[in-house]
Parts: sequence; C-alpha cells; structure tokens
Amino acid sequence: MPRLTLLFWMFIPFLGITQPIVFKSKDGRYGMSNNGKVIAPAIYDTIYMLDEAGTICLGCQLKVSSGNNKLFKVTTKNYLCNYRTSKGEILRIKTETNDTNSVFTLSKNTVTINLNGPFAVAVHNKKYLVDRNFRQITFKGHYDVGVTEDPNVFYVEDVNEVENRFSGLIDKSEKLIFPTKYSGVHVNVKDSLYILCSAGIKNGAEDEVYDYNKRKIFGSLKHIHLATQQFVVMEVFEPTEYFVIANRSNRVEKKLEADEVVYYSEEEIRIRIKNTWYIYNMASGEKKQIRKK
Repeated sequence: MPRLTLLFWMFIPFLGITQPIVFKSKDGRYGMSNNGKVIAPAIYDTIYMLDEAGTICLGCQLKVSSGNNKLFKVTTKNYLCNYRTSKGEILRIKTETNDTNSVFTLSKNTVTINLNGPFAVAVHNKKYLVDRNFRQITFKGHYDVGVTEDPNVFYVEDVNEVENRFSGLIDKSEKLIFPTKYSGVHVNVKDSLYILCSAGIKNGAEDEVYDYNKRKIFGSLKHIHLATQQFVVMEVFEPTEYFVIANRSNRVEKKLEADEVVYYSEEEIRIRIKNTWYIYNMASGEKKQIRKK
C-alpha cells in the first residue's frame, strides 16, 4: 500500500474557518461531516487528505479477494477509492469508451495532485486530467498526462508494446501539437518555445526547439537543456559533464562549467557552482553571485 499521509480535517475557531471533520462510526468505518452535515457516509476503511487546504480527499474501502493457483491459495488486497470534495461531491470520469467511472484503485501512481492546478487520475491504467472542481479536462486516456508552464498546453505520455515511454504535447482541445514520439518535452512559455528531446529514441536523432508556430528554429545532437529566443543551453555528459551555450544569431558556442543550470530570463540563467548560485549573462559571459538574504 502506498505511503500517503493521513491528515484529519479540523475546526479552527480562532480563524473562523471550518473544515470537514473525519469521524469514526461504531463499526470502525470512517466518514466526513462539515458544519454538522454528513458529506460522506461512514463506509470507508481509511480517508486520505490530498491537500492542506482541506478541499480534496480520497476515501478508500479495502477489498479482499481469494483465488487458487496450482500450488496454493492467493489472497489479494485492493483499496477501492472515491475522490471527494469538502462539499461531498464525488469525482466521476468519462473515459474515451464513454464509460463513467467513480471508483479508483489506490496505487503509488493513483494520486498526482498539483496543489496549484489540474491533476491526473487513473482509470484502467489510463490517466485523465481534471481540475480541482472535478471538471474533466481531457477525455482521451494516456499513460500519463499533466500540466506545463503554459496553461493551454499539456504534456502526454504513451507506451508501446515493450513499455517504452514516449512524450508529446496537446492543446486544451486535445489536438496534438507534437505526437508522442519524444523522450522528453518542455515548454518555455516566457519565450513561446517548445523543446523536444530525442535521447535514447534512435541514433542520430536531434533535440529540437520550435516556436509557437511550430517552426523549427534550432536542432542539435547534444541534449538541449533549455532554450530562449536568442540562446540555447545544451548539456554534454561524456567524457565529462559540462554545458554549452549557443548564440542563435551567430551560431557561436561557448563552454560553461557548472553543476546546475536553471532558466532566469531571455539572456540570463541561474547557475550553481558547488554550493554557490550565480546569475550568468549568456551574452556578456558575466556572472554575479546571488547573496542569501
């Protein structure tokens, strides 16, 4: 059974805020109430809080089944769960086969809550994206689906017959922006760029950068770590690890020794050298230490 933290909702009188209370019935089952009103009957063996705000929980019932193989009896334990809101609403997912599902099997991949936005739930090994008000966003099942920096673009993952995972991008209407054929996909919303990686997919395949018009603006056999409108930061792993910064306007490349590189702005990146962070200007090559406040 996955390690999830069991948090009990409580009443916070000094803030004037009420949150649902988890209660236990005489037969040892759990339910929820809010302001004295039962919003989930006491039918669950356990209730998991999924966010600190007390808006979404997972109520689960333990189901035990038995079967026999040629040698011995096999007992299987599964947790069948409902997603519930603090108002008592139950999440229902409509699958791509037009089935409606409100019961979810608890596993380590069942819950991928994004506290600031949509999250994915799994139905029959396919994931669908919903928002925190339980409005379903995607209706085509994927091995995985999630948000990107751009709220209008989602990443998706599918698997082939030998369980290799491939990534792609879709828009809010679930139309493919880029098909699921990449090892990794990223979106730089500030510079309106798509970064598509092909490492491990096939020999000789380039990592690529596209603008929002799907026009390819850069490609490299090196791994593209990040990109802006003017610069591309690539990462080399062998024989030693280092970064390469390419200026798109003149195609000049320069080597950068750093332990970690993070996007900062169109011309600047944050770099870590050992335990010290700097702001590095990719145009001038100057770096300024970030002072701890």
